[in-house]
Amino acid sequence: MNIISRKKYYSIYTELAKAKSNVPIAEEEVIKSEFDQLSNLLQINLGKLGEEEEDFMISYDWNVCRHHSLGIYSGCMYCPELIKMIHMSCLGTLKDWCVAVACESDEFEDGAFFCYRGETFANKNLELDYSIFI
Repeated sequence: MNIISRKKYYSIYTELAKAKSNVPIAEEEVIKSEFDQLSNLLQINLGKLGEEEEDFMISYDWNVCRHHSLGIYSGCMYCPELIKMIHMSCLGTLKDWCVAVACESDEFEDGAFFCYRGETFANKNLELDYSIFI
């Protein structure tokens, strides 16, 4: 896991989450199809970790880019398998996707990270001890 400064974190993340403009309809449809495919893969794979519906939530907000997001809300999701499952889900798509994770549990401090191209980047300016994911 790459634990980086807030400034570096957002300089990388902002580019990955930026919506594309003037995208041909056919390409937009391909990206939307990949988004739906990744949503399904994340739901299936993360469902193996979460015991309750409230353990995590996948966002279905979409714009024209290869970016997805989710939140984790209970202790059972704070484990190395979470990151493995996210990267495994991304392998099921044709292109590289960024998956952002908001960590918001009463059991742990708040944190945020994103997975992209087999790497994980975390914002070191937040309180969470990311070693629980390693």
